[in-house]
Amino acid sequence: MTGKSGLPDIAKDAFINVIHHFYDSELDTDHPNPRHINANLDVQKYFSPLYNGNLFDEVAPLYKLFQKEQTALDDHIKERGLI
Repeated sequence: MTGKSGLPDIAKDAFINVIHHFYDSELDTDHPNPRHINANLDVQKYFSPLYNGNLFDEVAPLYKLFQKEQTALDDHIKERGLI
């Protein structure tokens, strides 16, 4: 979500943050599962300046980005032989 320079303009550009979180499922407090690994995906969009427009117009493209990142995470896990 940046201009042609590739650098964000903090006064007017939104930005996306993607987080992959892996942990030993046996340590999960709600649903422990021995010999398994949990993989979580978090895709966040930050608006600068703060968002004040049509929410649907923002959510639909973000959902498509989430799907793309989910596929990338699945590929990452498969490449490492975890599934």
